[in-house]
Amino acid sequence: QRSAHSRLKGNMMRPDAHQYSALPTADPEDGRSGSAEATLRKVSKKLTLLRSTSKDRPPLGGGPGVEPTLQQRWMKGDFTIMPENNSFIDVWDSFVIVALMATAILLPFEIALITEPVPELLAVDHCIDLIFTIDIVLTFNIAYV
Repeated sequence: QRSAHSRLKGNMMRPDAHQYSALPTADPEDGRSGSAEATLRKVSKKLTLLRSTSKDRPPLGGGPGVEPTLQQRWMKGDFTIMPENNSFIDVWDSFVIVALMATAILLPFEIALITEPVPELLAVDHCIDLIFTIDIVLTFNIAYV
């Protein structure tokens, strides 16, 4: 049974070896080395460089003296709201319930009876939309316990 290297070497001796050869061939015009050893050295050098740079990267949250970004702080949980015994969430849920009731009353009224909305009604609609938008953002940052 022949080794992989001898099989590749045997293939390179055939006239149609360029179709089967996995190893690059030397091309004196472009100045690149074509030996398998040179290719392996280049790959090994690049892998070593990648490994060394990944060790030098600061950990999540930055290194010493480096201020972490907002995304890094969010990933660590700095902006997570704990729902247990949090009166803010109880008050906020009350606002959302009022906004839902207002939507349930005003929306059918606006659709069925009003052709030209008055500016005050538009302002109420925009406030309700703002409450729902803020609620979406808060919901994404409230911990599920």
